[in-house]
Amino acid sequence: MPFPAVIDNTMRKSFVACPQKFWRSHIQNLYPKNRSIHLIAGGAYAKGLETYRRDYYQHKLPKDTCLRNAVVACIAEWGDNSPEDDYKSLENMCLAIEEHFRIWPPESDFVQPYVSNGKAAIEFTFAIPIPGTRHPDTGDPVLYAGRFDMLGIYQNSSLVVVDDKTQRQWVRRGLPSGTSNLSSPDTAGLPASMDTRSWAHLSRVCASSKPSSSRKSLYFNVTTG
Repeated sequence: MPFPAVIDNTMRKSFVACPQKFWRSHIQNLYPKNRSIHLIAGGAYAKGLETYRRDYYQHKLPKDTCLRNAVVACIAEWGDNSPEDDYKSLENMCLAIEEHFRIWPPESDFVQPYVSNGKAAIEFTFAIPIPGTRHPDTGDPVLYAGRFDMLGIYQNSSLVVVDDKTQRQWVRRGLPSGTSNLSSPDTAGLPASMDTRSWAHLSRVCASSKPSSSRKSLYFNVTTG
């Protein structure tokens, strides 16, 4: 059982909470038999959003086709799971996808996907070396990796990291006047080496109580070094 060459935020949080849990889950690959409803619902919802965005922004399909394909993808991702939860049900995840694109129509959304070489940056992944680390087997730096829903352009100016979440109800957190829908800064567990970048936080919330979907976008000035 070799030491992992790549660490992500789930692994980091697991080790901080309980090193034994980290060992069992991420080294021995032992997991509970029943998956969490939050993982099931979140995965199905994310798959639906990804499918809609790819179909609309990349394949240029009509919105009704995008929505139909998104719901089919959500159902397929849900699979045979049947968790008991009145809020995060399969039906509500499908409704949340529909509501998401009703509130934020793709043609007028103030966050548009970043496009490079004709390809939209949807389901964007990254991996960066953690300074000062050395893998015990290879001697290479250990990588810190992650994935988010979309790399976008905020109001045609700033690069933003978009990550959509499901929740039971929408919440507003107290901030200075004029920022009532913003949530507190959250660097998503990124390593200290990235603290030199300029971080800000944007959150847009769907105000329907059931199902509830929220958009959290961690946006920053993309620099190197």
